[in-house]
Amino acid sequence: MARPGRASKGKRHKSKQSAAPVETPKSKPNRFITWTLGLATIAVLIGSLVATNIGGRGGDFDYEALPNNQATKVVPTSTAKLHNEFDLEPKTLNELLNIPDSEIHKVDIARMNLLCATGVPDTQGLDVEHALSVLDEWAEKVAFETNRHLYRVTDPRYQDRYKGSEAHFRAEMLAQVLQEDLGVHYNKSAIGSFSFADPSVAFIHGMIPRPGQTTDDTPGGTCASMPVLYVAVGRRLGYPLKLATAHSHIFARWDGEALFNKPGGHDNPAWREAFNCETTNGFHKYDDEYYKTWPFPVSEHQIAHNGLLKSLTPFEEFAQFLGARGHYGMDVGQPGFAARCYENAHRYDTRRPCYTAWFMQATRESGYQPFTLALRQMVDSERHRQAALRQQQSIGNIHGTPLPSEVRSQAHTGVPTVPGFSPTTHQADPFGSPYTVSKPFQQPVSPTQFYQPSTIPE
Repeated sequence: MARPGRASKGKRHKSKQSAAPVETPKSKPNRFITWTLGLATIAVLIGSLVATNIGGRGGDFDYEALPNNQATKVVPTSTAKLHNEFDLEPKTLNELLNIPDSEIHKVDIARMNLLCATGVPDTQGLDVEHALSVLDEWAEKVAFETNRHLYRVTDPRYQDRYKGSEAHFRAEMLAQVLQEDLGVHYNKSAIGSFSFADPSVAFIHGMIPRPGQTTDDTPGGTCASMPVLYVAVGRRLGYPLKLATAHSHIFARWDGEALFNKPGGHDNPAWREAFNCETTNGFHKYDDEYYKTWPFPVSEHQIAHNGLLKSLTPFEEFAQFLGARGHYGMDVGQPGFAARCYENAHRYDTRRPCYTAWFMQATRESGYQPFTLALRQMVDSERHRQAALRQQQSIGNIHGTPLPSEVRSQAHTGVPTVPGFSPTTHQADPFGSPYTVSKPFQQPVSPTQFYQPSTIPE
């Protein structure tokens, strides 16, 4: 039966009552309670909708609530914590350095980065396992928000933005949630230039809050660390993300076309794309031509010789982090410690001349004796060459025939001769460390371990 005063879906019926019902004294409180409960229910529903859609508003991003009629069309992605699925989980940097070279790819990139930040005075209290658990939680948040808005990939309203690319949507949503919802931000004090004497600018712990803290309490990241964190969280979701370098800059790359050099690319056809991801301020896609002029111009020879604009292998990623550890040693006035870190970096990436040049500079300042046969021969050769130059200069001064200026400069400064690299211009330097000494260094409790010569790859 239709309610009084309303028509049913069928024939309209006339009400049998000639007048409105008279409210009895007991009916008023009942109606009041009914209205109160109804309003409360509506308020709860509105509050839940607001809470569901509160994150990610404003800035360069364009969040929008998921339409109700789309809710059942999204295919959920697993939100299980993927950290426990990594095959190898070394607890210390020494353990990581002792892992056979063929097994390095089985270690989480975030774990590698964090372990390279440990063991020095400025990172005392760094809890690696806690930091990794935070990244796991962040990955779950990214998965939830990505699934909730996955309809945008095929929604005509977002065609101009995503162009139907699921890979682009997922890559941008990853940056969006990390920055807008979770508060990952750039270190304002590092804008323009920074010193590696503050390890938080080089490693991802600078963006991860400690227990009881939030991202508001963290200093933030830089181009040396933000792409690493972005890649680390993305890999927890199975994304084919890698690191790449430009001159004095690191960026991320969605590389679904060459995942682990697998023929045909990623198993998911929707992810078989390749594009660069700039994530230090919002999200931007720049092609390789952009990085040939920014942040500094590079020639084709420099690109080829220094391995720029290429996706890094797990070996090369690890070498980057060890190199940053060496930069820290240089910037706090410990060139011997830095030389050891650069030697370890050279072990994992023998192709890039920057590690050799950095190693030679640190060795010249510290008298370090390398364990790597090739580096030891280089050091011995350089020392003999410098001794010969000084002897020639001394003879030239006696006879009144000074050496050419460039030779005199080498004799005084001992600048290493490394083809294709100039330490004065930092051609191969992915970070651009100024090597400024700013604070005293204390010997770490558990310093980086030397690897045995027998484990050095041929």
